[in-house]
Amino acid sequence: MEKLIEIKDKDLKLTPKEVLYWRIRDAARAIVVDKNTNQIGLLHVTKRNYHTLPGGGLNEGESVLEGVQREVLEEIGCKVKFISKFATVIEHRSQVELRQRSHIFIAELLEKVQANPTEEEIQSGSIPKWLSLDDAIKTIKKESKESRDYEYKFMFARDIMILEEYKKLLKN
Repeated sequence: MEKLIEIKDKDLKLTPKEVLYWRIRDAARAIVVDKNTNQIGLLHVTKRNYHTLPGGGLNEGESVLEGVQREVLEEIGCKVKFISKFATVIEHRSQVELRQRSHIFIAELLEKVQANPTEEEIQSGSIPKWLSLDDAIKTIKKESKESRDYEYKFMFARDIMILEEYKKLLKN
């Protein structure tokens, strides 16, 4: 069953700004599972020293599934089989007047291939990183405590919530 998660400034102990017009951004992300190692794929942004689930904004005319396939290939170099849509996360980032809707999928790794990062990802030192689910949660939680960046706070909260909900699913 698909989860709906919403994150607002007050959830992160931030002061909301009144917004008259929200920019809307649709994104797609994946929990990519390597069944052989029981690890999940993350994007490690080395120059800013943080980890995140692979994914990003949809291109014009791109379906959600096309977008998540492209992002997984670009960021962590994986061909995958999508198991299910897992969650939708809506982030209300008032300070930047952005409402982002991320569609989250669970995917099984089929094959690791050469990542095809964007120029921005190359400049930020982005590389694939494979961690156990527990280590991924611990790593992102640690990074979230160290961050002062407004937008990163949402990204970290989103990824932690997704991974913790996925962990609950595995226990059932």
